Amino acid sequence: MLSDVQMPDMDGHQIAAALADRCPVILMSGAPEQQSNGVLAKPFIPDELLHHITSVLCRMAANAEVALRRLARRGWRYQDAVQRGSHSPNSGGLSQRTAHSLSPTTQG
Repeated sequence: MLSDVQMPDMDGHQIAAALADRCPVILMSGAPEQQSNGVLAKPFIPDELLHHITSVLCRMAANAEVALRRLARRGWRYQDAVQRGSHSPNSGGLSQRTAHSLSPTTQG
């Protein structure tokens, strides 16, 4: 999700915090004092936005890889994680949605 930092009811940082467990949020701002800590400066060119999106996706992939390695160290296979999946962080498994997003794509 792409959100401006300054908005009338809820600012971009609050939106990012509210959606943290659901989707990544890229913040943007035209105010120079708010253009730090990964906030995309407006106006931006498409390559800058693409760079931010790529960074977020790489970070998500790295986090997923770490989670899978932790499960593997506990003796779990990928399929075990899918079968025991839950949205509860204490379940020990991955949610079906997360596991599906991590599954290898088939070419054809």
